[in-house]
Amino acid sequence: MMKQPHCESTWLEEIACFCRPFSWGKIEYFDHSQLDEAKAWLTESLSSNSPP
Repeated sequence: MMKQPHCESTWLEEIACFCRPFSWGKIEYFDHSQLDEAKAWLTESLSSNSPP
């Protein structure tokens, strides 16, 4: 049985949305094709939350 990539990404997006109200951190979903955007978001998030 072949895995349906659309179904998997939809499920992951829904989990990310569901978790937002229960987390103090930022939660964002990125598809595999958005690797560069995900790395940039992570780098930006880490640098903006670093202690003085």
